[in-house]
Amino acid sequence: MVKKIPSKDLQVGMYIVDVDRRWVEKPVFDLGIVLKTQEEVENFKRLFKYVWIDTEKSKVVPRVVEEKEEDEKGPRIEEVVQEDPVEFEEELEKAKVVYQEAKKVVKDVLSSARFGEALKVEGVRRVAEGVVESVLRNARALASLSRLKSYDEYTFQHSVNVGVLAVSLGRRVGLGEEDLYKLSFGALLHDIGKMKIPDKILNKPGKLTPEEFEVMKKHTILGFKILANQKGVDEREILPPLEHHERVSGEGYPFGKRDGDISLFGRICAIVDVYDAITSDRVYHKGLTPYEALSRMYSWVDRDFDKKLFEIFVKTVGIYPVGSVVVLSNGMIGIVEKQNPNLLKPVVKVVKVKGNFIKPFSLDLEKEDISIKKAIDGKEEHIDPNLFLEGEGR
Repeated sequence: MVKKIPSKDLQVGMYIVDVDRRWVEKPVFDLGIVLKTQEEVENFKRLFKYVWIDTEKSKVVPRVVEEKEEDEKGPRIEEVVQEDPVEFEEELEKAKVVYQEAKKVVKDVLSSARFGEALKVEGVRRVAEGVVESVLRNARALASLSRLKSYDEYTFQHSVNVGVLAVSLGRRVGLGEEDLYKLSFGALLHDIGKMKIPDKILNKPGKLTPEEFEVMKKHTILGFKILANQKGVDEREILPPLEHHERVSGEGYPFGKRDGDISLFGRICAIVDVYDAITSDRVYHKGLTPYEALSRMYSWVDRDFDKKLFEIFVKTVGIYPVGSVVVLSNGMIGIVEKQNPNLLKPVVKVVKVKGNFIKPFSLDLEKEDISIKKAIDGKEEHIDPNLFLEGEGR
């Protein structure tokens, strides 16, 4: 079990898996070390205020292994609702440029990481800023593009979607611009460690064996090491690669951290990573609709996610996110184009009546005695929601 302790309680024989400042000098030290001498103990006491130890691998465990500190877990999670200064339709064109550039840059950086080439992190920093600026202008426009799923482009498209959704959630919990830039950068590269995982495991169509899964789990540490050794990368920017598979129950990896011991960046990325993954088509499963995905994630929330943060995420994307194809109670079929305070009653652009395509018109369900019957895959009705939302028809 991983426990957080004040560094003043460190003793020879303790097994350290993480620290509150992940590097203070180069080269970056390895995670997962046993303190063998009193000199090592004193060095850690000098450099760090808090550390995480694995009690099962430690030869000695302090009698009191946890201590409350003054709010060091980041900002308190509260929902902050902000007006979008730019309308959805106006921002959408700019958002498409940002999204395409992000895909290109992330693809190049992930390819460089795979082949051991120098990483052009400044390009990622540039698109990370573009993502933040777009989300601050209108939180829905760029997020709606994350619905564009391509089977062949999954690896880097998933990375971009996680970056976009993480920033959208970060904005909703009141993070400032500087924090959003750091979150965006780390989230865009949250899976960079997978570039060091053998292809036969990374792209295996079936279930991984226990041995293969142990190899796959190493991508979090590998991602941490790749970014930690890049010049100019802030320590908070490596939290998404390191912690996006940690779970509040302590059942995640690489360290089995629990609850608030997982950083806010890590908790945000855990939610958006799962959401985008399970709404995407893969060799081994068909992607769920957003409604199905949120319903399933809600059943996992006590085990896997920060509940308050997840509830805010649902409000961020909506129970029926922009771009969802829905069947209404009157039989009409439409596409969600705008959220309302009542998440079950969004504004829907109706595109089909009695099975036939019509000239689209908007219907505000909050003002009508009409409800959503179910969400469906647009392909079932030959509907491309992105074309309709952009006014280009079928």
